[in-house]
Amino acid sequence: MDSLPPDAHAFDIPSPPVQPPRPGFPVVSLLAPIAAAGALWAFTRSPYAIVFALLGPVIAIATMIDARRTRRRQMRAERRRYDEELDALASSIAAAHALERAALERAGAPEVIALPHRERWEEETPGEIVVGRGPVRSAVALAGKAQDDRARDVVRAARSLENAPIRVPFDGGIGVVGPALLTAPLLRALVVQISHALGPQRLAIEAGAGSWAEELPHRDGRAIVVGVGLVPRATGVSTVILAEATSVAALPVECSNVIEVDGPARARVTRGSGRGRAFRPDLVGLVEARSWARGEKEAADQLGLVSEHRDPAFADLEHPAPEPFRRSLAVVLGSGSTMVDLVADGPHALVVGTTGSGKSELLVTWITALAATRGVEEVTFLLVDFKGGATFARVARLPHVVGFVTDLEDDAARRAVTSLDAELRHRERVLRSAGVADLVHLDRAVVLPRLVVVIDEFAAMLSAHPELHSTISDIAARGRSLGVHLVLATQRLGGTVRESILANTPLRIVLRTLDRADSQTMIGADAALALPLDRPGSCLIRRGGGIVDPGRIVSVSDADVARIPRDDDATPPRRPWAEPLPAVLGEDDARARLATEGGEAGSGATSRSAWFGLIDAPDEQRVLSLEWAPRTDGHLLVIGGPLSGVTETLATIASRVREDFVLCLELGGDAVQTVDALEAFRPDPAAPAVIVVDDVDLLAAGLDIEYRQRAVERLGYLATLRPADGVALLVGSHSSTGVRGLTERFSCALRLGFPTRAEHLQSGAPADLWQNRVVAGRGEWRGRRIQVIAPTPRQSDRSAAGRRAITGHRALALETPLTVLVSRTPARAAERVRRAFPEVEVQPLSVDTPATATNAPAASASAQASAPTRAARRAAPTVRPLVLVSDIETWNAVRARSGGGSPATTLVIDGSLSDYRSVTRDRALPPPLGPDDVWMIEVGGAVERRTWPTR
Repeated sequence: MDSLPPDAHAFDIPSPPVQPPRPGFPVVSLLAPIAAAGALWAFTRSPYAIVFALLGPVIAIATMIDARRTRRRQMRAERRRYDEELDALASSIAAAHALERAALERAGAPEVIALPHRERWEEETPGEIVVGRGPVRSAVALAGKAQDDRARDVVRAARSLENAPIRVPFDGGIGVVGPALLTAPLLRALVVQISHALGPQRLAIEAGAGSWAEELPHRDGRAIVVGVGLVPRATGVSTVILAEATSVAALPVECSNVIEVDGPARARVTRGSGRGRAFRPDLVGLVEARSWARGEKEAADQLGLVSEHRDPAFADLEHPAPEPFRRSLAVVLGSGSTMVDLVADGPHALVVGTTGSGKSELLVTWITALAATRGVEEVTFLLVDFKGGATFARVARLPHVVGFVTDLEDDAARRAVTSLDAELRHRERVLRSAGVADLVHLDRAVVLPRLVVVIDEFAAMLSAHPELHSTISDIAARGRSLGVHLVLATQRLGGTVRESILANTPLRIVLRTLDRADSQTMIGADAALALPLDRPGSCLIRRGGGIVDPGRIVSVSDADVARIPRDDDATPPRRPWAEPLPAVLGEDDARARLATEGGEAGSGATSRSAWFGLIDAPDEQRVLSLEWAPRTDGHLLVIGGPLSGVTETLATIASRVREDFVLCLELGGDAVQTVDALEAFRPDPAAPAVIVVDDVDLLAAGLDIEYRQRAVERLGYLATLRPADGVALLVGSHSSTGVRGLTERFSCALRLGFPTRAEHLQSGAPADLWQNRVVAGRGEWRGRRIQVIAPTPRQSDRSAAGRRAITGHRALALETPLTVLVSRTPARAAERVRRAFPEVEVQPLSVDTPATATNAPAASASAQASAPTRAARRAAPTVRPLVLVSDIETWNAVRARSGGGSPATTLVIDGSLSDYRSVTRDRALPPPLGPDDVWMIEVGGAVERRTWPTR
């Protein structure tokens, strides 16, 4: 955040005091006198030798005392050295900090105001400005490691440079956040510094009306434009915004530096998303700022830096006198030869200018000038902005604007240009009916204003939609007599503009460009490369005669746009296109659109058509009724990805089909009902039916694969029938790959949205109708964009009235004297029987059970006793029915003992298809089972599906 000098000092941290080693015991000094005394006694036998031996301990003790004293002296010397070196280091650091502070020092706003007014201004742009004072990280480098608290204190002091100027980049935009009483003084301090650093010829200050900054002489500078509280309108080499707000989120996006003011002496500054740094902000009062601004203006006037000549304001432009109705679109766009007329100089114009040249401002000025001098009955605008919509935001609400399109809207540009082709046909019909060949000869009573189509970054639009080249070329060729004019603007041509367009754009305006080829194409010379980039709006204008005139375009303020008169009671001008289809379409809204733009809901060829949405027809400038007539259109396939609204579309269509019978399958996820219904359905031409199948790619999911195959085969057979045979299919799928075998059997398909372009193309939909976001109910029908009416809850859950019952499930009843229940989980099955049928007796079947126990009641006397007939049961109600519960292996073993014949009693099977075949040895496909279903085979009867009763 703050730049420090790169040549800062580096120092070494002093080494800590070194403690001398403790002295050891002087053994030699102790033993040497004793050894000498022994030798002396051996020669002399004198008792004085013993006295000499006593000197050893004395000498040893004296040596130790002297060594300790020496060690203490050395330690005191080391401590004095260390303290002196630390003091010297602290002094050196303070001196280095003083040098750093001097290198960083720059006058802040308070110092600037105290200085006399300058006799000259700097020519170079300041890289940073001072916003206050506070601690910054010092560039002092310390080598070594601090070993104690005092050294660590010195290191900490070395790292921070106190009371240093806090500076932020000048060119990044600065936002000040906090209470207005604190942010306004800081904002004034920033403006004071910037205007102090740069002279009026290089710097322009743009502020709101009544701001103290309006008294500064910095009004016409073109190298740098600073907006105070607003985004600068002019576009120069460098544009900077200084803004204030109560929260960071409310700041303009141009502010990359943010200062949060907490109090008169407390603030934090961040760079982008960097960590905040606390400092004391510089504040300037309003009176001080006004007084200083007046002094600066006086100084600039004395130095002759305030130009007498100024570009005219937009409100001061003098436009030519109006010509007869519809014969001219002449307006003045600025100073110099900037009068342009799309009728006389056109009919179309080409504008080229690099970033910062003022191209977008030129377009806004042109639109504003035409709107200010002509009413909606004479000129209207269709605006296409292919760089986000910021260019035309100020003029988009003018009453003359009949359409505003940006590249942020899916497919909007292609749709708008397609509508223009229909607009040309409409104008041709109007002129033909009036018997004239040109708009200028049309009677004034006929309302047909000139339409000016302004496209910013049209080269980018053509790169994204190359198919629009032919449409733009056609408009350029036919637009003159029909009163349709193109104003095409781009940063550079880059070979994207075809000769057919260049040949019909004789009016060319080129601003500063960096491409020699573009300058040659526009004006036949290289002069556009020399236009000053620090004066945006400087341009060269070439008209049909080949003469090139210089000029400078003025800027338009919000107040200029607001002054354009509006008549709220006037009839709005005719729009050259129909409104795009909404993301959510209600039935009332759909009927209103059809009533307004022509057409009638359900106006198909047959009274039995189902109206269920709108078709977008930009080539006809209207919407059409989206209908499906089962008897004439045949089978309908609805395909879409996740969240595309396939199920809701089926529900909407099914609720509107005007047939006597509608059978909805899989809408509730009942796979068994789906298989049963498909098997039981029999087409009847006298009673036509519509079969609705949702999630056909998951048809009969959850059942064995043989049931799924059977269901698909049955559905495929029904798809081969014609509506005249009494059946029409309405089928939905959430996958384009899951219906490959059925697609060719459907006569029409409705394709909803897919998350990827590859899936969209795989479904068979046109490539140009793909959208990068999925909208429920939005799709493609016969090459056009459609929107399905959102279903109401009543439509999503249709009542059973008018629907034929196909099949039903019978409840399981154990009425025979003897029933055998075979299950993969016999214990669970036995418990379920006891709960459902408390009146029956439940016993397990084991391999030891006599084979006759599973035969018919007349097989033996014992069987008669244990399993009475139904008539006997009525006569003797005390005899309880018997249920033998077995697993599959036990049942098969018992059957093997009895010879493997068919059982002579009621058989109930609770299990899967493989279990059924293992028990019955029958390869035929039985009825499918639901979660609470079983198979039941009575003696001599066919297999049936039964449902466990709920008790």
